[in-house]
Amino acid sequence: MIYFESTITVLLKEDIYLNRAGEAEGELLKAAMPLSDHLKELHAQRGIKLYCYDYMYPRAEEKRYLKNRVYYFKMRTPVEQTANEFSKVLNGFETERFKVVGCQHQKKKFHEKTEIYTTTPAICTLGRQYWQLEHGMDSVQEKIEKNLVSKYQVYFRETPERDSGFINYLQLKNKKPITVKYKTGSLVGNKFVIGFDADEVSQKMAFLAYTTSILEKSSSLGSGFCI
Repeated sequence: MIYFESTITVLLKEDIYLNRAGEAEGELLKAAMPLSDHLKELHAQRGIKLYCYDYMYPRAEEKRYLKNRVYYFKMRTPVEQTANEFSKVLNGFETERFKVVGCQHQKKKFHEKTEIYTTTPAICTLGRQYWQLEHGMDSVQEKIEKNLVSKYQVYFRETPERDSGFINYLQLKNKKPITVKYKTGSLVGNKFVIGFDADEVSQKMAFLAYTTSILEKSSSLGSGFCI
């Protein structure tokens, strides 16, 4: 299985707090998308987008990215056209917060991964509530698997042999929930270690988790990015 990983290098025009980083990067990407017919159509779609991105590196000092500093962040997608179009529209693109000084992407082969973990908080809602440990690990695992099955159907254009049971184990990494700012409010996320089985279906799910992230708000907040 093949995927595409972009490195997007940016100069910050203003300070950005760590808990606003995912939202700010998402706004940058959305602002550039109308410059491409393919990305414009993708942005207009409701539901699954099949791309994801990490927060900027080096990580924020004292929870703040600094004005006039250069940072970079990673973006992944299994869709070649999406990677190509983002590279075209982002090079030299500028907003009130960012100046993009470089955007390069590489074609990579996915190698078997039986364990991945999230570097950004993953957002999971259960009805009107955000998932918390007291809701049980089974409930969030079910949501992760359901989300990956939906992505499987979109990307592979078929229904998998089974709709659950490809995650071998799931562990919570953080000691307390992580608050992420979004628009005028806040969302609650968590970081996880995910163990996948080695069979074909499970590895396809690991591929989708790695190249499109897990759970909710990945294309607007950079949530659930996996390494």
